[in-house]
Amino acid sequence: MMNSMRVAGLMLIGLLLGACSGNTCDRPSYYLNSGSTGDIVLPEGATAPDTRSSLKIPPPSGTLERGEDSPCLEQPPAYYEQSGAIVGSPEALVYAWAEAISMKNIENLQSLYSDYFTPVGGDLAAWKAEKQSQMQALGEGRVTVDKLSMAPAPGGRMIAKFIQRIQSGSSVTDSRMELILARDNNAWSIISEAPLPGN
Repeated sequence: MMNSMRVAGLMLIGLLLGACSGNTCDRPSYYLNSGSTGDIVLPEGATAPDTRSSLKIPPPSGTLERGEDSPCLEQPPAYYEQSGAIVGSPEALVYAWAEAISMKNIENLQSLYSDYFTPVGGDLAAWKAEKQSQMQALGEGRVTVDKLSMAPAPGGRMIAKFIQRIQSGSSVTDSRMELILARDNNAWSIISEAPLPGN
C-alpha cells in the first residue's frame, strides 16, 4: 500500500513538472497588449491621494531580448537600479530623489519633500530655480546614489548620507550629500538637504 502511494505521488509530481515545462507564452496575453492608464483624474471636490510612497516604474533601458519564435522575454528588463530598497522605505526615497533629478521632473522631485522643508538659505523659490538649472545642465546625464548609509535620529527621523554621482558621457563627478528624512502622513519625506565636505 505504501509503495503504491509513493508511485502515485511520483507520477503526480512528474505530471506537474511536465505541465510547467510546457507552459509557454506563444499566445500573447492580455497584459502584453495593455498600456498605461495615465494619471488619476479626480472629481471636483475630491482630495488627491498621497503618492509620495507610490511605486515609480522607470522607463525601460536598452532593447528587450525576445526569443526567435516567441513573444516572451528571454530576460526580464532591469527594474530596481539598487537591490534591497523596499518600496516605501527611507532608502527607496533616496533612490527616487536621484531618479527624479535624472528624469528632470521637478514636480516629482518636489513631491519627495516635506511641507516643512526649508532649504539652506531659506528661499524655496531660489531652491526650485537652482534645482531646475541643475537638471538642465545635466543634459543626457544621470544622477545615481553610491555608498548610501542610514542612521536613526531623534524624533523617529533618519539621516541618509551618500555619494551623489553625476554621470554624463565619460565624465563622472562625485559629491557627498546628506538628506534628513521624517515620517509625514505615513510616508517618508525630505525635511533637510545639504552637501557635505569632501568627496
